[in-house]
Amino acid sequence: MFALLIKSVNPGYPVGSPDDHAIMAETETRLEAALLDPRDDVATALVDLPAGRALTLAMNGQRYDVITAEPIPAGHKLAVRALGADRRIRKYGEFIGRMTSAAAAGAWVHSHNLATNAVRSLADERAWRAQAGPACVRPIAERVRCRAGVAPLFDAGLGRLHWIDTGVPALYSLDITHGSTVRTALPSPAHAAVLMHDGAVLIAVDGAFMRVDTGWKVSPTAARAALPPPLQWTGLQCDTRGRVWGTAAVPGSREADGTVCVFDPRTIRTEVRGLLSPAGLAWNAGGAKLLVAESGRAAIMCCDVDHETGGVGAPRPFADLGTMPGELGGMTTDADDHVWIALPGASCLVRLAPAGTLERVVRLPVSRPTACAFGGDGHARLYVTTAAARLRDPGGRAEEAWAGQVLELDVGTAGRPPHRATDLAAAVP
Repeated sequence: MFALLIKSVNPGYPVGSPDDHAIMAETETRLEAALLDPRDDVATALVDLPAGRALTLAMNGQRYDVITAEPIPAGHKLAVRALGADRRIRKYGEFIGRMTSAAAAGAWVHSHNLATNAVRSLADERAWRAQAGPACVRPIAERVRCRAGVAPLFDAGLGRLHWIDTGVPALYSLDITHGSTVRTALPSPAHAAVLMHDGAVLIAVDGAFMRVDTGWKVSPTAARAALPPPLQWTGLQCDTRGRVWGTAAVPGSREADGTVCVFDPRTIRTEVRGLLSPAGLAWNAGGAKLLVAESGRAAIMCCDVDHETGGVGAPRPFADLGTMPGELGGMTTDADDHVWIALPGASCLVRLAPAGTLERVVRLPVSRPTACAFGGDGHARLYVTTAAARLRDPGGRAEEAWAGQVLELDVGTAGRPPHRATDLAAAVP
């Protein structure tokens, strides 16, 4: 792996003068720090660094100007940007652990403020080592390749599977019996959707809602509520009463500014705050427990929900996936109340028992699965949306054959039909 090594240079020397060669001959320089991957949150000190040392770290277009906040021993990590408590961080382009306390840019990152990924439970280790591919996996709608497919939804009444491409904004709808696919362009990027009672698809676009009816007409909704900018929806689910719930976050934010909201035509009521990059929602079988995936801390939280009022109890831990590779994507539940969640960047799905323990890891032939949903006859197939591969060395490896397509899997269990939204989001006349 190529790493750009960074040196400190006496700032008194001019840059680009005719005497550059003489200046470099006279200047004492040394390599002081290394940024190993442009996605990394930390750099590595190559020498003992005193507090107040100014460093410039850059790699593949990513640049950080950092002043060490404290002495950094040689071989140890320093934060290249502010790191919040509980957030997972990267080194070598991979997640290495979770911050136990916040660290400012330039701070020393070590065992006093970082819980490492190096140790996972024996049960998780066994599940990870025993991972296997599904009994059957194949791409559907083979001519359709998305930049980033998300939000799969199966409508049993129409026999159609819907999903969204967030890269080139569009809704795709596949007739699973005849194999025909309809593409409906969307006005701007969308990341989440739910089914409605009349067969339309309700889609979150730019913090508000659009609907695509069964004739593929895109319309604004009568709902006046919208998320305050810069929040955007990241996931939607309906409860047993047809209320629409969603996770929302600021795109690209590394702060704990994510929320869970419930929606009606007049207001958006925030029920949970302080989430780190929420990635989606799922309901348990009875609809009384709402599960929320936080990709920023690689954990799933559980909230008790009152059926009558929609009131939400305080979130509590359900599953800790901090030692797993990859991020957290969209999730669903099966007929046995187990949770399935995609791990973008880890080439797999995981299945969690109702108690939150890791039960099974399912390998996939793509690196970035994004979300999953049950569908088909008896909801016996698991459909998985995927994103185009992010290859570090495109010249060294072949492009993933199925990246960006929707995969159909036989995982040996069935799911349940999704709840549908009521007419509270009917189209504007």
